[in-house]
Amino acid sequence: MTEIGEKGINLSGGQKQRVSLARSLYADADIYFLDDPLSAVDSHVGKDLFDQVIGPNGMLNHKTRVFVTNSLSFLPQCDKVAMIQNGSIVQIGTYEELLNEPGKFKDFIKLYLKDKESNKKAKQDDASLDDTKSSERNKSEQETSHKTEINKTHIHVAGEKIIVEEKIETG
Repeated sequence: MTEIGEKGINLSGGQKQRVSLARSLYADADIYFLDDPLSAVDSHVGKDLFDQVIGPNGMLNHKTRVFVTNSLSFLPQCDKVAMIQNGSIVQIGTYEELLNEPGKFKDFIKLYLKDKESNKKAKQDDASLDDTKSSERNKSEQETSHKTEINKTHIHVAGEKIIVEEKIETG
């Protein structure tokens, strides 16, 4: 029931992708080409969309799906994985096959896991530093204890249309 503007102007990127995915479902095609349909949605929303729509137990499970993604977490659930580099397929097979044979895919996964581990450690270090800063900030706020009131005005006009017809003047 939500009115959508021209080219989805009043929708976020994730909302646009969900609408596009829903429209493709209504098309009831035999083959679906999905170009990174989960890139603009949160990880939990992406997981739900994959599980309920794209994945092996989703609504499209009896259809042919070519699913392009940068998210490695979905690859184990795909029938075949093709690694593309510089516009050419460099390896193709099941996820398990690609992990068990030497090649660019296995090297990429190792590099990804190594980067992920170093990022995790960096985030833990940052969190520890943030906790220290936060406790210092709380002490400072308690010492000054200034009270500030913030008035928030919520404007909601029921039934008002987002899209209005444009008028063109000539002369």
